[in-house]
Amino acid sequence: MPQIVYNIIAIGIGGAFGAILRYCVSLLVSGTHSVFNLGTIAVNLLGSLIIGILYVLMAKYEGDSVLRLFIFVGILGGFTTFSSFALDSINIARNSGYPTAALYIAINNFGGIMAALAGIVITHYLTQAKKMTTKERYAGIIKWFSANMPSPTTELNYRTPYELLVAVILSAQCTDKRVNLVTPPLFERFPTVDDMARSTVEEIFEYIKSVTFPNNKAKSLLGMANMLVDKYNGEVPSELDELVKIPGVGRKTANVILAVVYNKAAMAVDTHVFRVSNRIGLTKNSPNPLVTERTLVKNFPEELLPTAHHWLILHGRYVCTARKPNCLDCGIKDFCAYYKKNSAE
Repeated sequence: MPQIVYNIIAIGIGGAFGAILRYCVSLLVSGTHSVFNLGTIAVNLLGSLIIGILYVLMAKYEGDSVLRLFIFVGILGGFTTFSSFALDSINIARNSGYPTAALYIAINNFGGIMAALAGIVITHYLTQAKKMTTKERYAGIIKWFSANMPSPTTELNYRTPYELLVAVILSAQCTDKRVNLVTPPLFERFPTVDDMARSTVEEIFEYIKSVTFPNNKAKSLLGMANMLVDKYNGEVPSELDELVKIPGVGRKTANVILAVVYNKAAMAVDTHVFRVSNRIGLTKNSPNPLVTERTLVKNFPEELLPTAHHWLILHGRYVCTARKPNCLDCGIKDFCAYYKKNSAE
């Protein structure tokens, strides 16, 4: 059922409780419930406004339990709407006639409903106006990860920069788990970049045929090995412009090498980082990985970029998964735009 339906029904049902409350208050104050003046209407309208505000606030911060909200707000709504039926309308009908009583009921109830809806609109506006800033979101996420994941590392197994470069090339559109199964025999056969450079595409293929796109990756690995030997004396470059010249190495792979091997201020944006950054609100409708990279580099402290890369990858892999994010067990949900939006609906 749409949330607006719950809003309307809750305000209506709750009015019955308001009738009892006003009846009791009238008896305590004046010994009768026949008092009718503008003050009683003003109290009704103020109560309706408060209920509208309470409803939105509860829906915003306790949105996982719609039924509980419906019942609770229905009771609170008793300060409004149908109160005139149980209190003043009978006496007004007797003293002034039924047309006057009907007019009073209509004005009182319509005003109560309008005030309650006004409370909803006003609160929505105010909560939107106090929306979390980008700086606050980054600060909260950094604080949580720093406390709960202080030293994250890549899940690819490697011992040297050469081995990490091979593993990252193989990991394109492939799981780290699969790559870690493939690389031990591969590195046993090709322990150095010189060994791989003296091999062939066909031989390399036999070792990596269980990964995705093995033909292309075998060609990239042989091309990579030859370039490292011929141009870089067998060493993996430490500059982005040099790394992206290597076969099989794109900007993402180059940034992984810079961040993991050389601990440079680089942000590698893979599918996990791209998805998670947009979802939790670190970026906003980012059209491509390059824009995401630039946004993250701008907002994360430079010294944290290599670490933040792993935070986002691991979070996307195990918590904020593609199909169904596990928001209940998410430590950063209080700073997550996706969670805030969905918990308020």
